[in-house]
Amino acid sequence: MRGANAITMIGSRRPDEDARRKAMVRLNGMMFYCAAIASFVESTPPLDTNRLLRLSAEHADARPWLERVWLPGRAGYGRAFRDYIESTWPEFEWADAYEEFRSIYALRTAARVGPPGLALEYVARCATETSLSVFYRTLARTADEPHLRSVAGAAAREHAAYFDYFRGLIERSRGHRRAWLATTCRAAIASCRAAREVDVAAAFDPLGRHWHGGWIFPELSYSEFLGRLARLLRRHGGLGLIERMLFRPWLSPTPTAGVAAPRGAAPSHRPAPGLPRAA
Repeated sequence: MRGANAITMIGSRRPDEDARRKAMVRLNGMMFYCAAIASFVESTPPLDTNRLLRLSAEHADARPWLERVWLPGRAGYGRAFRDYIESTWPEFEWADAYEEFRSIYALRTAARVGPPGLALEYVARCATETSLSVFYRTLARTADEPHLRSVAGAAAREHAAYFDYFRGLIERSRGHRRAWLATTCRAAIASCRAAREVDVAAAFDPLGRHWHGGWIFPELSYSEFLGRLARLLRRHGGLGLIERMLFRPWLSPTPTAGVAAPRGAAPSHRPAPGLPRAA
């Protein structure tokens, strides 16, 4: 009889397991910041598409790939992360925060001057796709909740495929030049540094101003977020030798003086939320 009761109790707890895991994510500040930044970054490609189309005009296959694969793929993950944010943290005003981010990002895109040479433009894009793939791979390995792991894992694989396509454009654009390894490395690392100091910082900045969840989790400054993200990347990113070199700006984060913590971020005496555990 006791055995039957035990089985019944175990069975009754199973339906609550999904809710328990969702609650663990909800209380984890790093999961909120990572998912919110992802939802913003994946929703920005329409602002970059015209530039990429101009750069890729000499490649006949580039326009249909950008318009039919890259753009809708990115938009799909933007919606998926937004849906997850709004269902997990309804206290966050996603639309208002995104509009604030989008206006800043649009100005940055309009003023952007990429590295000289078409091939190096694609190098910078490859660095971006690699960064996003590693970021999502790390998120997939550390999230407590299966659905978030699934979305992040699929995004990681998708960005790895985008990298392969842009790498092909590099090979087609650089012709017969050989002595450009150092220039390529500098362009890739500069792209990662710009992502840390400009793109991700711009996505992080409005989060505190549009969060109304109180003490669900303590807020972080941008420098605190970068420090915790660096530890996650080292521990769970599975970085190879080239990725470690590329991710040097992320693994040793030292934000520039121009990168401010979001208004509404917690004072430094607040305790930091626990890091997500490995899946």
